[in-house]
Amino acid sequence: MTSNRPLADRLGDALIEAAEAKAEAFKLERLFKATLRACTLASTAKSWNEREAMGSQMEQAKVAEQQWIEAEMKATVTKAKAGALEYQFEAWRTERATERAQMQLR
Repeated sequence: MTSNRPLADRLGDALIEAAEAKAEAFKLERLFKATLRACTLASTAKSWNEREAMGSQMEQAKVAEQQWIEAEMKATVTKAKAGALEYQFEAWRTERATERAQMQLR
C-alpha cells in the first residue's frame, strides 16, 4: 500500500514506531526476568539449580518469555521496515541530486 504522505514523514513515523517497539521489547524482557526470579524463589526445590530449572518451567515464566520473544520479533520487523524506507529515501535524495546536477550542466 502506498501513501500520499511525503517519504520523509513516513520514514520519521517508521523510525518512531521501531523505537517504540524496541522499548516495549525491553520492558517485556525486564518483566520476564522479574517473573523468572519470582518463580525461581517460589520453587520448592532444594538446590538453586533445581529452583532455576523449576522456575523456568512455571507457566507464568513461559508466558512472560513468549511475550518478550514476540515483542523482540515485532521490534526486528519494524526496524527492518524503517530501514527499507531509509533506503527508499536515500534513493529519492540521490535522484533529486542527480536531476539538479544535470540541470546545472545544461
